[in-house]
Formats: sequence, structure tokens, C-alpha cells
Amino acid sequence: MTEDTLDTLAAFNKLRLSSHERQTLYKELTQLLDALAPLSSADTSQTEPMIQVNPLGTVMREDTVIPMVSRAEILVNAPEHDQGYFLAPRVLE
Repeated sequence: MTEDTLDTLAAFNKLRLSSHERQTLYKELTQLLDALAPLSSADTSQTEPMIQVNPLGTVMREDTVIPMVSRAEILVNAPEHDQGYFLAPRVLE
């Protein structure tokens, strides 16, 4: 990490950094990159590339009919209703 790289990243992300913020960010990013550096030497030649970390099966479920509560049962608890619909105070004029 160089200071020029930090300037480029800040400009790309439209960040206006004070001198103190710039120094702090430079220090933190340098520490982060140093901590991640050992990963670049890991042997990944036997590792197959992956698109997703967790394997996904089908995310679709069976479309099954389930018993529904009737409109009359729902409207029993409504403070006001008319012809099968809830009545609510007007919001827009």
C-alpha cells in the first residue's frame, strides 16, 4: 500500500479525507493488507473455483394449497369494514 494508492482509492470513492483521517486510514489499510498477505502464498492449485460459498439446491418450493382463513373471520376483528373490505381513514385528499 502506498500513499498514492490511498489517494487513488479516496478519489475513486469521492472521499474527502483530512490529514488525520488519511494517516489513520493508511495505517489501518496497511495493517489489513499485511494481515492478509500470507493468503497470497497459499497453494490453491488443487482448489476448484467456486461461484458461491454455500451450495444451493433448488430454492423453489412445491406449490401446495393450504387452508386459508375466510374473509369473514378476518373482518371480525376489523374496527370498520364494508362489503368485505377494511375501512381506513383517508390518508390523501
